[in-house]
Amino acid sequence: MSVEPMSITTPLAYALAYAQMGWHVLPIEPRAKQPIGRLVPRGMLDASIESEAIRRWWKACPDAGIGIALAASGLVAIDVDPRNGGTDSFEDLQARHGSLRSDVMAYTGGGGEHHVFLIPQGAQVSLPGILAPGVDVKANGYIVVEPSLHPSGNAYCWEASSSPLDGVVPSPLPDWLRNLRPAAAKLAKDEAGRVVTGGRNEHLSRRAFQLRKAGLAIADIEDVLLKINGRECSPPLDDAEVRQIAQRKVIVQPDPDVHFGAPPKPAAAEDDGLLPLLSLDELQAQAQNVSWIVKGVIPSDSVGMFFGASGTFKSFIALDLALHVAHGMQWLRRKTRQAPVIWIAAEGGAGTWKRIEAWHREHGIIWQGAPIYVVPVALDLAQDAYRVVEAVKAKLPGIVPGLVIVDTLSQTFAGEENSASEIAAYLRQISLWLRAEWRAAVLPIHHSGHSQNERPRGSSAIRANIDFLFGVHRDEKEMLATLSCSKQKDGELLEDQMFAMSVFELGKDEDGDVLTSLVARAVLSETERQELVRHEASKGRGGQNALILELAQNGQEEKALRLGFYERCSADSSDGRRQAYNRARAWAVKAGFIEVKEGHVLLLGSGKA
Repeated sequence: MSVEPMSITTPLAYALAYAQMGWHVLPIEPRAKQPIGRLVPRGMLDASIESEAIRRWWKACPDAGIGIALAASGLVAIDVDPRNGGTDSFEDLQARHGSLRSDVMAYTGGGGEHHVFLIPQGAQVSLPGILAPGVDVKANGYIVVEPSLHPSGNAYCWEASSSPLDGVVPSPLPDWLRNLRPAAAKLAKDEAGRVVTGGRNEHLSRRAFQLRKAGLAIADIEDVLLKINGRECSPPLDDAEVRQIAQRKVIVQPDPDVHFGAPPKPAAAEDDGLLPLLSLDELQAQAQNVSWIVKGVIPSDSVGMFFGASGTFKSFIALDLALHVAHGMQWLRRKTRQAPVIWIAAEGGAGTWKRIEAWHREHGIIWQGAPIYVVPVALDLAQDAYRVVEAVKAKLPGIVPGLVIVDTLSQTFAGEENSASEIAAYLRQISLWLRAEWRAAVLPIHHSGHSQNERPRGSSAIRANIDFLFGVHRDEKEMLATLSCSKQKDGELLEDQMFAMSVFELGKDEDGDVLTSLVARAVLSETERQELVRHEASKGRGGQNALILELAQNGQEEKALRLGFYERCSADSSDGRRQAYNRARAWAVKAGFIEVKEGHVLLLGSGKA
């Protein structure tokens, strides 16, 4: 049932409001997640909608948090935990099955999300407990809700446009979710000891790996696997699955002792098919073998990505990275390994030259002799990546590139971006030819989704098949952009980094018109970041960062700040507004302008020095 929006301030008032909606509540220990045993000895089994019991509980503990018993309330909650990979899993589930977002959604105190659904009245459903890593189904338990405090001190809160306390009704449970079962976690075997459904590709995966170490070509490996498939898998896989296993093992996860384009090293011992088992000394040696183009940011021998919406300056930031590497200069105060750079300018080379010239003149560096080489044409790298290698070998003998920038993915990919198999094949090809040939870092530049600026456009297979991922976000009209790391396989995530864009005048053309180009520059001082945000606002280019500072009031509920931000934010979707608010809030807290404590906003003055 729906409920009229109401003014509620105390935990007791919240608890009574939930009960009025037919949600069964129970008292939770303050700043904890377990029920108060002395008040509800049976835990969630004692949850109630009776006002007398509720008043008695909160009289005994006025600061108690609030739990909602799900089954008794006719609810199911999808719990997304980003710390355990839930964000990626959540997106992948939706890409494969359909929407898993409800009209009622909450932010948990631990940084996750609860999507709350209604179970159709009288429906009998059977649900798995785990949908994917970091995505759980809560059907028979309880969830903690607003205004409860997490052990960290963060408040649970409903997303501003998704609060049931404002009359929003949970969405019905998606049809596809009912009776869904997770994939088998263990390998089952038949009487003969062969792997059967649930883990039946294990034999083929291991055999593909062994064949690759023996030096077989991909086509030969596929042929061998197809022949042994019927003998080692029961029931057999189809041909397409066998090819996927061969390609996955051969290209995406090559043996570390086999180098494409270089003589293979002698095998230390014959592969016996056993799992690797390392001593601590061996483990330490393996960990120390990780090398970086930019220490802690861009690993060598990798495939990563920069992505962002149009106009976010992502290509300028990538060029700033490329030229720092080419000249061996520190980037973001981090050591670089000086190396030649290949820039695939699939959108044309003329504009690229202006940008390169402007960067060098802005930095006072001579461009002549800089080891950056440009491919000024569009080509389908899924088919023609080998041509880049051939051109380098023919025209630049002895040159071993350390970084390859692909500007952009869309101009070098003729397939369907939403197809997991096609995008994975594209990434495999650039890994095979551009990464493995030189042990280089390969970095395609890509666009963000039309309604999801926090992820690359297209299939979730993009994220699954790369080693690092950086999003570039521009704050409205500001000449500022933020580089955010959301995946780093070989290290810690880089903290958000601001870049300022400046206009450099290159001279005049034959008609006397001024020639200009933008140049990206990392802003490394928090004080300068604050000054730049204020400057942009004074020029009428203020964005979301300026907006949150304008709206923030000392002592106000964060919910009120969020609602005010949503009303003024220019994003055209609820997801866009939520992402913009979260990004602006994180910036304001990090910069020292505000603090959010127990659900209230505190102004801290002018920010950190």
